[in-house]
Formats: sequence, C-alpha cells, structure tokens
Amino acid sequence: MRKKTIVILFNHIVREYKALKRLKDKLEEVEDVEVYLYSEAFEIHKVMLLSKRKRIDMIIASICTETIYELLAPLIEENEGIRVVSLYAEQVFDDLSKDVCLPPVKYQNNMFHFVWNDLIKDILIAKGVSEDLIYINGNIRSDDILDSSRLKKKEELAKEFNLDMKKKWILFAEGRNAYKDYAQEDFREEAKRLSLDEELNVKAGMIKKESFWKTLDDISSLNETFFDKYELIFRPHPSSNEDFVLDSRAHKIFKYSIYDWLYNVELNVVWNSTSAFEAEAMGVPPLVCEVMPNIKEAIPYGIEQYIKISSLSEINDEIIERAIQKMSEKTYEYFMSKVDGKCTERTAKAIVDVLEKKPVNPIVIEKRIDKVLFIKYILYAAIVEFLAKTRLLDAIKKPTHAYSVKKDIPFYKDNLNV
Repeated sequence: MRKKTIVILFNHIVREYKALKRLKDKLEEVEDVEVYLYSEAFEIHKVMLLSKRKRIDMIIASICTETIYELLAPLIEENEGIRVVSLYAEQVFDDLSKDVCLPPVKYQNNMFHFVWNDLIKDILIAKGVSEDLIYINGNIRSDDILDSSRLKKKEELAKEFNLDMKKKWILFAEGRNAYKDYAQEDFREEAKRLSLDEELNVKAGMIKKESFWKTLDDISSLNETFFDKYELIFRPHPSSNEDFVLDSRAHKIFKYSIYDWLYNVELNVVWNSTSAFEAEAMGVPPLVCEVMPNIKEAIPYGIEQYIKISSLSEINDEIIERAIQKMSEKTYEYFMSKVDGKCTERTAKAIVDVLEKKPVNPIVIEKRIDKVLFIKYILYAAIVEFLAKTRLLDAIKKPTHAYSVKKDIPFYKDNLNV
C-alpha cells in the first residue's frame, strides 16, 4: 500500500519548527505516512516539485490565508481528495491582525481547522465555519512546557552567558525589533500585502518602532541598584535581526527556545508578546511594560489582563509578588490553552482522523495567483536562497523584508538547529 504524503508549511522557525518536527516524528511513528516540512515563505516551489513526484494527501499550513490557498491552487487541483488544514500556529491575535489569522471566508469550509481552544472555535463558528471541520487540539508548542528534561538548566545558562545565579533573572521577551528599520511606507506596503487597515497599520507600526527605541533608552536609564539585584536578559523576537546596541549591563541573547529561558527566570516582561501566556503557564509571573501607550487595536487579546508598568525601573519585589498573585486567575487557559503535554498527540490523532474518516468538501478555487506574481515569488525565493547561503544577505541587508526575518530563512543551515 502506498504511503500517504503530508506536507507541513511553517512560518517562523524558532517559534514553530521544533514543535512541527515533533509532530512529524509522532505521525511517522504511529501512521504509515511520509511527512515533509517546508517554509511557507521561501519553499512553496519545492512543494510543487514534490507534487510532480508524489501524490500529496494533505497539506497543513501554518495559517491558511487566501494568498496561500490560491498559491497552492495547482497542487490542490492536481491531487484529488487532498485535505487542506489550517494549523493556526498563532492563535492569540488582536483586532488589527485578526482577519489575517482567520481563514478566508470563501474557502473556510474547504479546509479543516486545528484550534487551541473554545474561544477560537466559537469565533470560527460565528464566521460560518462548519463545526465538524474544527478540531480542538491545544497548542503543540506548549508540550515543551511540561517536559523539563528537554530544557536548559540554570547552571548551564549561567555558565554560557556569564549570568549571576545569586540575582533574580528577568526575561524581556521582545516582539518589535523586526520592524525597527521600517518607515511609514514599509508599513503601508505590509498593510496592502496582508489586507490590513492601512492607516491603523501605519499608526501601530510607528508606535511599535518608536516604543522599541524607548525601551532601549529605558534600559539605559536604569540605575546600578537595579542591576545589582537583577540580571536582565533581553531576547529578540525569533524572526528579528539583532543589529542594535543594548546597554552592556543587560544581556542580549537570542540563543535557545523561549521555554529554556522561561524555565529559569523569575519574571517575564513583554511589550505585547504573547509569551506572557506561556510564562504564566510555566509558573513565571508576566508584566507588561508600555513605555508609551499602544493603540487598543494592536494589543493581543488577553494581554490587558496582566499588570502594566511604564518603566522597568518600577520593578521591585512587591510588584513581582502582585504578578505572582495575579497568576491565580489562569488567564492563559482562556486565551491560549490548557497545558497537559498531550497537544502533539491530539493533533496527530486529528490528522489521522481527517486522512481516514472525514469526507472532503469539494475544493473550490475562485482564482489562481497570477503567473507573473508566482514567477516573482520563485525568483525572490531563489535570490534569498543565494544571498543566505553566501552570507551576502548579512552584508548588504537587502531585500529589507528578507533581512528582517533572516531567522526564519531555512537556507541558513544553523537556523533549523532549534
């Protein structure tokens, strides 16, 4: 009997790849399938080439947007009976980005939906998605939370990065500096590319950019008493570049999963990173540091539930204790998902169920991506691959978008070692 072929598309390497690799391994362990992992942004053409050699039975997209669905049109049409799944790798969103994270209305009942919680399920049903197409599996990334054997020990991190174990460790989980070089026009282009509200995206983007630099200034303004008591670990966003200057008293560290750090710190500080939920799930109190006001449309759902400060200088034992007490509300369970270590297993079972039992809705594709645009996509991916493999991308820092997300480019060999 022919092995069934599954393609999984990932978006962010650091945030998604490790969990998806675990899902791939689980599937190949329990089912007679071949699973391939490809980058959604840079390797769609490789999926097309694979389709020429093998029949593809299922394609799982990180987030199956209208563009991705129509980009895959030839593959969907050529592989009769193919199942399309939207994995929703990121399911904590804000009003500005919600439509990007949710399925396109015209295709929403031509795919299956793997969601983290009842909140997202209810949102999808309200949009008109058939309930029998929705599976609640939880967040597969969260399985790492309960498996401390896979996580770095504090002594290891202290030795590698010269961190003082006698001090309290504070993690600042950054989510903005991928945009630090963007100008207003870049945010307008992003809005057009993602079908966002243009003016809101520009406003939110410029706040994101300005607040990033204000945060760096805030760190520089901290007195020595702060650093005598705390180790401040500043972790850039997984898809960001790191070419900015941070006060030497703090530690700019990209290396290792955020779970490795959350397992070992006493406090997690964010601007609006959804790692606040993951921190809470791991028993680490989160704080939101808004050095300048953000617009409500750009604040992820649930982040406003946490204690807010306007400067890191406000951190002391009292506010940490308040944040610890706040965790009794278990905000993460509603806005993320419960954490039980079985999300990968449930997702694998859902995939098998979809492959073997669920009927496939007729695939309806209203339009294909323009051939010229598809050729441009392939050329762009080829150029990025060349620039990444020769390290020229680091030197010329162009194309701007590719450089800003270089941690998500699979052609850097080390990027996949997460």
